[in-house]
Order: sequence, then C-alpha cells, then structure tokens
Amino acid sequence: PMYRAAMQIARRQLGTTTVLESPERLDLGTATVLNEAVDQALAHAGTDLLIDMEHAAYVSSIGLSSLLRAAKLAQARGGRLALVGLRGHAREVFEMAALESVIAAYPSLEEALTMLASELPPRATG
Repeated sequence: PMYRAAMQIARRQLGTTTVLESPERLDLGTATVLNEAVDQALAHAGTDLLIDMEHAAYVSSIGLSSLLRAAKLAQARGGRLALVGLRGHAREVFEMAALESVIAAYPSLEEALTMLASELPPRATG
C-alpha cells in the first residue's frame, strides 16, 4: 500500500516474451508489486516471462516466494519463466534455496532469449 505509489516495475515486450525488471530490494515491501506485474504479464496464455534480476541487490524469503509463485503461474498458463542476471547476494540466496532445479537462470538476456526461442524446456546454464 504505501509502497505502491512509489514503486513501478519496468516492463518490456520482446515478441511473445515479457521482461520485467526486479526492484533493487525484492522483499515484503516490493513482492506484492512484482506479483501484480507478473499477473498482468501472464494474463495472456503462453507468454514467456523473464525477470531481470541484474539490479536486485537483496532478495528476502518473501522475494523468493514471489519468484516461485511467478514460475508456477507461468507454467499453469502454458508459458515459461526464467531469471536473468542474478548476482551477488540475490544469487547466493537463490542457490541456497536450491531453486535452480525449479527456475531457470541465465547470465544474460540474450542467452535467455536464445534458449526460449529454441522452444526446448528451459535449462539453467548457471
């Protein structure tokens, strides 16, 4: 509520793939805003969703839950979800939670798009 006015999730459309930019802190204050952006992005069935984590300096357990929720929703709607540019603390948290088996993560947007374009199930490349 008090964050909503200040927080906007940047969104880009690349063909059938939607790219959402993660906030710098993905936690209790911003997870709801990301959830809303994910819901809007996945309103059309078969949409692939990339969440750009490049600027995410901090991810809490609530932030991780939000990413898992997005992955399940994408799958339920016939799309795919991948994370891009995980680094530092956010990457450590992602790996500690053993989410690589659930959510594909790619070093760059280009690699993620190439993978999605090949129409194979997404595979994490590190």
